Amino acid sequence: MVSHGRAAGLFSIVFKERYTSAQVDAFCDALKLFKLGYSWGGHLSLVVPYDIPSMRDATVAHWPYRGTLVRFNIGLEDVRDLQADMEQALGALR
Repeated sequence: MVSHGRAAGLFSIVFKERYTSAQVDAFCDALKLFKLGYSWGGHLSLVVPYDIPSMRDATVAHWPYRGTLVRFNIGLEDVRDLQADMEQALGALR
C-alpha cells in the first residue's frame, strides 16, 4: 500500500557483532518491500548493508561500532507495512 502526502527518510542500524555478515545479508534478502539499492531519497524503500571497517582507511577516524551497519531509505509505503516487513525479516537472523 502506498501512503501519499508523507516524507521519506533515512536511518541506519548496527547489528551486534554476534550476527555474521551472512546473517545480515539474509535479513536484507528476506525483506519484501525494501529493495537492495544505493539511491537515497526516492519514493521506494531501500536497504543496503555496509561493512564499515573494510571501507575505511586505518588512518581515518576510528569506527566506534562493531557489527554490520544496515542503512534504510524509507519510501512512501505505509509505515505499518514496512514495520511488518522488517519484523518478518528478523526471522532470517536465527
